[in-house]
Amino acid sequence: MTADERKDARLHIRLTPSQDRALSERARAAGVTKTDYVTAALEGTVLLPAADRDLLRALLLELARQGNNLNQVAHRLNALSRVDPLGCADAIASVSESQAARVEAYRAVRDALSSERRART
Repeated sequence: MTADERKDARLHIRLTPSQDRALSERARAAGVTKTDYVTAALEGTVLLPAADRDLLRALLLELARQGNNLNQVAHRLNALSRVDPLGCADAIASVSESQAARVEAYRAVRDALSSERRART
């Protein structure tokens, strides 16, 4: 939908009471109206419960902080006239472990979103 499109079309559907409850619960968990929930499903948008969104925001903030710290370390190392590569071995190993953990976390979030999207279709 483009920004200048208006939502003029209406849709009337019949649901069982249990389907209506399920739709209401999912929309409430995602923090949107039933209309917005159905529209998001139509557009293939993944809607996460508020708790999951908060967790992802916290994870992204932590990743940004770690990236900032890594940049500060790299900047200081570049500013030194002499750097002992052997002396940096522990730091390099730590950065490698951190990167591997970030990749694993990213894949876990991606897989969770994929399975949630498949479950909704």
